[in-house]
Amino acid sequence: MAEVGGRNNAIGDFVRTLREDRMIQIYVGAIDSDTKPYLVPQSLLETRSKYFAKALQQDAFREGHEGCLKFPNDDSDAWEVLLFWMIKNTLPDTQDNAHTMILCWVLGDKYAMPVFQDHAMLELLRTNSTQELGFEALKLALSMSAPGSKLRKLVAEELVYLANDRAVVDWGSLETMIDGMGILGDYFRAQERYHKDNYVFHSRLTSSNAHSKKQRAVWTDYMVGEAPAKHWIYDG
Repeated sequence: MAEVGGRNNAIGDFVRTLREDRMIQIYVGAIDSDTKPYLVPQSLLETRSKYFAKALQQDAFREGHEGCLKFPNDDSDAWEVLLFWMIKNTLPDTQDNAHTMILCWVLGDKYAMPVFQDHAMLELLRTNSTQELGFEALKLALSMSAPGSKLRKLVAEELVYLANDRAVVDWGSLETMIDGMGILGDYFRAQERYHKDNYVFHSRLTSSNAHSKKQRAVWTDYMVGEAPAKHWIYDG
């Protein structure tokens, strides 16, 4: 183990970062004279996201030079969950708030944080395991996700489930979502999966699919990157 002056290099680098780190001001949403920024260590932002590492280069962008980031179109509740996760490496108790978790997934996608996306997706799957996400949440997820994305996959599957398994469906709203929001491809693929094996639509958090010849972790189909190293998903 290489040491400099009796101190491990990694420890020395860590201490140097603590001494030299600067606090970045982050403004989320509309800004007025009473708005107070979040103060976040630059090293934390750079460690969590390549987007922030690039944006905070002092010799490349004004934001990096000024140490100030502004996100007027982002959701403050989702950002507070993101900041909690950055520090704690876990999500707070969201009381099954699908709306916030959808916005968190979108933040992770926007700022290149796949691990955060996967944490948010697992919370969505946990919520969905006990209750329907609801049309408003599905419309939000559909409007903020790209075709072929993992979030769009979940939306398409839920729409197929509503169309096939639910006795009461707002067909007008369902038709609008399917025909007018660019989801036809994802919807037809979800429909094909449903008719092949609809078990996964009801049991996404199971560790394996007991109805399939080849057992697998169903929830991993919804992950953007590698599954979180430590998570409640492994407790079952």
